[in-house]
Amino acid sequence: MHDLREIVNAILYVNRTGIPWEYLPHDFPPYKTVYDYYAKWEADGTTQQVHDLLRDKTRRSHGRSTQPTAAVIDAQSVKTSANVAETSQGIDAGKKIKGCKRHVITDTLGLVLAVLVTAASVHDTTGGKLLLDDLAAAHPTVSKVWADGGYQSSILNHGASWGSVWRSCSDHERRGSNHCRNGG
Repeated sequence: MHDLREIVNAILYVNRTGIPWEYLPHDFPPYKTVYDYYAKWEADGTTQQVHDLLRDKTRRSHGRSTQPTAAVIDAQSVKTSANVAETSQGIDAGKKIKGCKRHVITDTLGLVLAVLVTAASVHDTTGGKLLLDDLAAAHPTVSKVWADGGYQSSILNHGASWGSVWRSCSDHERRGSNHCRNGG
């Protein structure tokens, strides 16, 4: 039997460094044991439950309700390693990056509410639609979303389409207007 704290430390180590499981240093429990715990906790929802509890505790410590009412959505294309399958990669033509794209929704404290990883060729709008569906299901209290500097109120509770949310800031606003950064 291995100490659960060491199992968690090993999972966090793999997460932080990005190494393959089998390269886990020998001062941690065996990688097959660590991965087995990780896989079981992912499958039964334990990982999500821990994340949600930590986010709720952090929100309370900042004097906020545990349920967010506003969120920020953005996407970022990143280069991937040679270990990533070619079918999982794409080319973001605008940024000229071959790799993956991270679509992320956070609350106003920057705490993660939803994440989607796609090929870099997936348009921000397409990933955003999928992510907003996840957000609406997991956090029905969110009624305001900032997207690409744009602001849309009550989009989740009133069934508006992603297209009505996506309002890009003008070049003038992007250069520093507080109106754009603060969502209106």
